Amino acid sequence: ITGETMDDNHDDDDDNGADDNARREKSRLRMMLCLVFFVVVAAAGVALGVTLSSNDDSAGNNAENNSENSNEQRFDTTPAPEQIVATTSSPTPSPTLDPFQFLKANLIPGRPIDEIAIDSSQYKSLTWLVDTARMNADDLYDQSQLPRLTERYVFGVMYYEWEWPEDQANLDLWLSDLDVCAWRRVECDEDGFVHNIDLLYLDAVRTLPSEIGLLTQLTSLYLLANKFLGGTVPTEIGQLTALLYLDVDESRLSGTIPSEIGQLTQCTLLSFDKCQLNGPIPSELGMMEQLILIGLGDN
Repeated sequence: ITGETMDDNHDDDDDNGADDNARREKSRLRMMLCLVFFVVVAAAGVALGVTLSSNDDSAGNNAENNSENSNEQRFDTTPAPEQIVATTSSPTPSPTLDPFQFLKANLIPGRPIDEIAIDSSQYKSLTWLVDTARMNADDLYDQSQLPRLTERYVFGVMYYEWEWPEDQANLDLWLSDLDVCAWRRVECDEDGFVHNIDLLYLDAVRTLPSEIGLLTQLTSLYLLANKFLGGTVPTEIGQLTALLYLDVDESRLSGTIPSEIGQLTQCTLLSFDKCQLNGPIPSELGMMEQLILIGLGDN
């Protein structure tokens, strides 16, 4: 019995040893699998890092290239062909004409320069405009300033047409460097255009030049009691379509009332009393539907 028991125990020991060997083999296999797994993961991480680094370098190079291109564009002063075309087609005219000729072409169109006498009020007014602009460094070629220059030109013509007594020459500030709106006997609207000229009892007035028709924003013109005002009523008076009041009583205006007077359809007061007018009353006065008061007595 004792011998069989010992044999059985020996067999059990052999079985236990085999089981231990099997467990050790499984453990080594698991360790090898884990090691392989970690090696694979590590390799994948390294590969991913290399790829990201490569992308970052590529992005950095692109950014540097873009920055260099931007800097080159920023400091490249050579205009593109389209820019050159836009520059040469600018609305501001090239100063191909000298200032005098440029103003003459815009203010007195259609009249040759040699037809303007040097001693004429038109020539003197243009010369005054050019001299004033040079002193003030104004841009005479700026088309947007032409309406203002036109008004100054008209007042220049009137100034040189008339004879100013010494006690009135400085009083009214005409032909000064100040804006026309700051001159005495002149009023402007809110946009800065002349709308009222009040020359009552001013002995300087001699004629009513045709250039008066260029003051298209004018709403009132008072020339009452200018005993030296002579000549005729210019046909250009019809261009003052915004005119509301026209009073030239007690003057030496002669000739006929031009038919163009009928174009003053907004006018409410028209008075030529005590002048030296003659001839028929133009039928065009019937077009002045807003007229409230008309004076034609003592002519």
